[in-house]
Amino acid sequence: MIATNIGLVHLLLFLHIMAAIVAFGPTFIFPVIMGMARKDPQHLVFGAKVIHTISTKVTKLGAIAAGILGVLLILADGRSLSESWLLISLLIYTIAIVFSILAQGPNSAKMVQLLSASTPGEPPTAEISDLGKRLQMGGSMLGVAIISLVLLMVFKPGA
Repeated sequence: MIATNIGLVHLLLFLHIMAAIVAFGPTFIFPVIMGMARKDPQHLVFGAKVIHTISTKVTKLGAIAAGILGVLLILADGRSLSESWLLISLLIYTIAIVFSILAQGPNSAKMVQLLSASTPGEPPTAEISDLGKRLQMGGSMLGVAIISLVLLMVFKPGA
């Protein structure tokens, strides 16, 4: 479709992409941070706090901004929700953001709380280990969602 204002579309596209980079780029280093912290257990609390802080102050806000900018971009570009790649992207984004806010965020906050209350250097409790596995699985699922979104938006299958 032909946009009514190509300059506005380009601006929104730029802002949408920048918001996505700022929001999601740092999340791909989370496994490295926790891997390093596991090798040096006195830093587990710090690693969990760094990840939680980035998630709540950068990723969540950036993801919401990217979503809002994406909707504005759809409107400005005159896109139709009948485009399958766009509809699938919106569905994946919605599921990911809801999961992140309702599950991953609270689990991350709980991990910081549990690690802060634990004795440094002692083996993690079963609760900490189980929560760590849930956080890791959730992070992996969110990573797949992000990669899927990028692939859909770059290649626009069916468009």
